[in-house]
Amino acid sequence: MATPYWVSACLLLAGSKILFGYLGFVIVSRSTALAPRYEWHLALLLAFNIMALILIFAGRRDARSVYLGGLFLLIASAFAHPMVELLSFLQPGILVRCAGILTYLHADAFVSFFFWAFIQKFPHATTSFRVARFSKWATQAALIIGAALFAMNCLPLFTPLLPISETFTHILDLFRRDAPTYYYWILLFAVTLPAVPFALWKTRLAPVNEQRRVRIFVLAILVGTVPLMIDVILEAWIPSFGTLLERLRVRQIGWLIFYPLLLLVPVLTSYSVLVHRVLDVQLIIRRAVQYALARSVLLVVVSAPALLLISYLYTRRNQTIATLFSTPDPLWFGAVIALGLVALRWRHALFDSLDRRFFREQYDARQILALLADKCKEAGDLEELRTVLTTEVNKALHLESFVVLVADSSLLNMVALGGLLRTLSCGSSLVANLEKTREPLEISLEEEESPARLLPLEEQQWLADGGVRLLVPLLASDGLLLGLLAAGEKKSELPFSKEDRLLLKAIASSAALTVELRQNKELIAEISPAEAVECTRCSGLYPAGTPACESCGGELAESAVPYTLMGKFRFEKQIGAGGMGVVYRAVDLVLDRVVAIKTLPTASPERSFRLRREARVIASVRHPNLALIFGAETWRGVPMLVFEFLEGGTLADRLRNACLPIQQALNLGIILADVLEYLHSRNMLHRDIKPGNIGYQFPGDVPKLMDFGLAHLLTESGSEAFHTRSSNAAGLLNGSTASSTMTFLSYFGAGQLLGTPAYLSPEAIQGEAADPSFDLWATAVVLYESLAGTNPMKRKTVRETISSIAADPVPDIRELVPGCPNGIAGLLKDALARDPRQRPGSASQLKLRLRDLQTGGAHAQS
Repeated sequence: MATPYWVSACLLLAGSKILFGYLGFVIVSRSTALAPRYEWHLALLLAFNIMALILIFAGRRDARSVYLGGLFLLIASAFAHPMVELLSFLQPGILVRCAGILTYLHADAFVSFFFWAFIQKFPHATTSFRVARFSKWATQAALIIGAALFAMNCLPLFTPLLPISETFTHILDLFRRDAPTYYYWILLFAVTLPAVPFALWKTRLAPVNEQRRVRIFVLAILVGTVPLMIDVILEAWIPSFGTLLERLRVRQIGWLIFYPLLLLVPVLTSYSVLVHRVLDVQLIIRRAVQYALARSVLLVVVSAPALLLISYLYTRRNQTIATLFSTPDPLWFGAVIALGLVALRWRHALFDSLDRRFFREQYDARQILALLADKCKEAGDLEELRTVLTTEVNKALHLESFVVLVADSSLLNMVALGGLLRTLSCGSSLVANLEKTREPLEISLEEEESPARLLPLEEQQWLADGGVRLLVPLLASDGLLLGLLAAGEKKSELPFSKEDRLLLKAIASSAALTVELRQNKELIAEISPAEAVECTRCSGLYPAGTPACESCGGELAESAVPYTLMGKFRFEKQIGAGGMGVVYRAVDLVLDRVVAIKTLPTASPERSFRLRREARVIASVRHPNLALIFGAETWRGVPMLVFEFLEGGTLADRLRNACLPIQQALNLGIILADVLEYLHSRNMLHRDIKPGNIGYQFPGDVPKLMDFGLAHLLTESGSEAFHTRSSNAAGLLNGSTASSTMTFLSYFGAGQLLGTPAYLSPEAIQGEAADPSFDLWATAVVLYESLAGTNPMKRKTVRETISSIAADPVPDIRELVPGCPNGIAGLLKDALARDPRQRPGSASQLKLRLRDLQTGGAHAQS
C-alpha cells in the first residue's frame, strides 16, 4: 500500500516523540519523587508502541492495518509528551532544543483522522452509498480539524517571526494542548466520539463470519477509549464535575480504572489480529503466539485487581498501615481485594469459558482418540477408514474439507481416497519435506514469508485445488510415509492452534497403524483419474477413455475441465461461453442438485485461496431474484465458481425468438430494480447486467439476475490473475472482432472497464469511479432491448460500440416499436439521457416509475 507522504511524516513525528519520551523517563527514574507519576505512562507507551510497530510494518500492505497502527502510535506519543517535557531539566544542548521543539509538535492532533480512516475501511460491511459518503466526509473533517489543532499548537514556534495580535494569541492559548480549558481535547474527542456508534452499527451490518471475528476487536477499542474521552469532555464542559471528583477524592480511583481499560486495547487487538486474523498482517511469529494470546487476555483481567493493589501499596509505601485504613480509600481497597479473590477462585472456569467462546471448537482429545482407535480397528477397508477419520475430525475442528491420501502399491503416488483430490507424486517436494520433518506442515500461500511459496508451482496449485491448510504425515512403525491427512480451512476461519496440530498428529498415528495393517495392495494411482473428454458437436462431457459421444455420436476431444471435480461435482455439459470463461452444467454429488459452474482465467495459488474466501462472503447475500454463488473451487490453477442452475434459459435466449410483451417487460424491470435496490443499499454493485445474465427458474418462470459478485471477485482477487485475457481485450478494442457482447477486463483511456461493452454507461467508458448509475444504465438498456429486440448501443465492433455510447444519441424506442406507450418511451429517454441528472437517481426511483407505468395502463398508452 502506498502511504501518503504526510501520513508517513505524521508517524515519523510520533515515533520521534516516543523516542524522546523514553529518554525522558530515564531522567525521571533517577528521581524517586517523580518516578511513580509516570509508571502508567510508560506501560501504556510500551503497549501501544509495540502493537503499532507490529501493525505498521507487518501489515503495511493493508491500509486498515497502517491506519490502526498509526492510531496506536499517536496514542503512544500522547503518553510520551509529559516525559519529553522532563528533558528540559537537562543542561542546555541539542537534545534539550530538540525536545523543546517537540513539545510544540503534537502528532496526537490527528488521532481522530486515523480512527475515522480505519473505521471507514473496517470491517467490510455492506453499507449504503450514503453511509460510505458520510464516513468519507467525517474522515476529511477529522483531517481538517486535526491539521488546524496541530497548526495552532506549533504556531508559537514562529511567534518571533510573525506579527500576531493579542486577540489571536488568546485564541491560540484556548486551544493549546495543555491549556486548562481542555478545548484541544474537547474538539478532538467530539470529532472522534461519533465514530464509536458508527463502528458498532457498521459491525452489525458486516457478514456473519466477519461479525464473529471483529466484534471483540471493535469492542476492545471502544471499551478502552470511550470512558476516558467521556470523562475529559464532562470535566471540560461541566467544571463542577471535576470539582466533585476532587472533593470526593475519586479522581485517582478513576485513573486506576481508565488506565487498565486503555491498556487492554493493544492486548485485545493483538489477540484479534494474530488469532482471529481480522487484518491481513503477515507475521512469522503468529503461529507461536496465537494460543498464548488467547489466554493472556483473560490473564490480564484476572491479574488486574492484584496489580492495582500492588500499585496502590507501592505509591503509599511511606505511609503507616493505620494511615492507609484511616482514609476513604479502604472502601475501594476492600472491593479490589474481594474482586481479586473471586477472580482467583474462578480462574479455571473463566479460562474454559474463554476457550469455548473464542475458539468454538473445543474438544476432549482423549475421548476422541479413544473412540477413534476402536473405530479404526473396526474399519474393514481404506474407504471405511476415510469415513471414520472424516467424521471424527470434523466433529472436533469443523473443517471446510478433509482428505485422506494413501501411498499406492507402487509407492510412487499418494492417492486421495474417494477421489477428493488429485494424485500427488511421492517424489514431490511436499512429500520429501514431510518425510524429513515428520511434523504437521501448515500451509499459507497468501503470506509471502510462507515456506509453501517456495514449492514448485504445480505443487502450489495442488494445495490450492484442495484448499489445503494443514498436511499431517501418516508414518508406519518403521518410519515409512504411508499417507497424508490434508485438512482444509476451519469454517470459523481461525488458524490451527497448537492443540489442533497435536490432536491431528495423534489421529494420524492411530490411523497409520490401521493403514499399515489393511493397506490395499491393489490400490493403484490412475494417471488422470478425473480428466474428461467433451463432444465437439453437443458439448456433452464424459470420462477420459470414452470412445464416442453417447448422445449424438460426435467426436470427443480433451476437455479443459475434469469429469469429477474433487469428488464434489460431476460435469455434464457446456452450456455457455463468454469473455471471462465457460459455463457448464454439473451435478452436486454431495447435495444431489444441478448447479452451474463457471470457469475463470488461470489464477495464482494464493489468489485461489482468496477467491474461495471472497466467494463465501458473497454467498451470504440473499434475494429471491438473485442467483447466487454457492462457492468456489480450483482445478490446476483454474478458479471455478459454483452458481445456482436456472433451467429456464436466459433472457438472451428468449429475445432471439421474440420481444417481450409490454407488461412482461415492465415486470422484469421492476424485479431488476428491486434487486439493485437491495444490492445498492448494501454498498454492492453488479457491474454486468445484460440479457445473458438474466435467467429463469422453473416452476413459475421466475427471473433471476445471475453472475452477481463476479465483478467484485475479479477486482478483489487481483487483476494480475487475469492477464491471460489482456491480449483478447486489446484485440476487441482494436476492432479485430465483430463481437461486442463479450465481458472483458482491460484499460481504455483513463479508466478500467469491467463489464459488457454494449451495456456500459457513458461514465463507465470515461473511467469514472463505479457507482449505482452503472447498474441503472445497464438495466435501462436491457429494458429497451426487451421491448425493441435490439440493443440501441451495439455496433459491429467494440470500438464502434464504445464510440456510440460516448457520442451518439439513443434513438427513441418508438422509432423501432411504433406502438410503444409514451410513458415507457419517456422513461427510457430519461434513463438513457446523456445528462446523469436527468436519469432516475436510484434503483428505488426507477422501480417507482416502472410501477406507476405498470398500474396506470391507460396513462401508459396515452
